[in-house]
Amino acid sequence: MDTTGKLYTRLDAVFWFSQCGLALPAGLPFDCEPVPDWSEATVLSGGKYWDWVTMEARNVLTTYLDRFFRDEYQKWNGIAEEAKELLAGGPWAKVEAYAKEHELEHFISSCVRWDTLNAVMEAAYERFNPPIFFLKLLEVYESGHFPCGWEGKFPKGRLLVL
Repeated sequence: MDTTGKLYTRLDAVFWFSQCGLALPAGLPFDCEPVPDWSEATVLSGGKYWDWVTMEARNVLTTYLDRFFRDEYQKWNGIAEEAKELLAGGPWAKVEAYAKEHELEHFISSCVRWDTLNAVMEAAYERFNPPIFFLKLLEVYESGHFPCGWEGKFPKGRLLVL
C-alpha cells in the first residue's frame, strides 16, 4: 500500500474529538496550549489568524512544488479530487455525524476537511518536500483532540488545542 493509502487507513481509524476537553497527551508534534471548551475552540478555529496560518502552511508546499517540481505539481488537482472522494465516504462522514450530534458549528467540519485534505497532499508529495504541518496536525486529531488555533508568529509559537 502506498503512503496515501496508509494515510486513508489512519484517517478512517480516528476517533474524532473523543478526548476534547481532557488533558493533552505527551509527545504531540507541536508545542501545544490547551483551550478549555468548544466555545473557545469555535471562536479560534473560525478566526482569520488560524485561517492564515493553515493557508501559509499549505502555501509553503505549493510554492516549493511550483518552483522545483512543476511537472509533479501539475498533478495536484487530480490528486486532490481523488482524495476528496475517498475522504467523503469515510472520515469526513464521521466528522459530520459527530458535529451534527453535538450541535457544533458547520465550519468545524470544514476545518477538519481542510486539514485532512492537506495532510493527504503533504503525504502525496512528501518525496519532494518533507511534511511540515498537516501530517503533524493529523497526530493531534488521532489523539482525539481538535487543533483550533495558533499563538505566536507562525511558524514559531504554539498550537492551540481542544
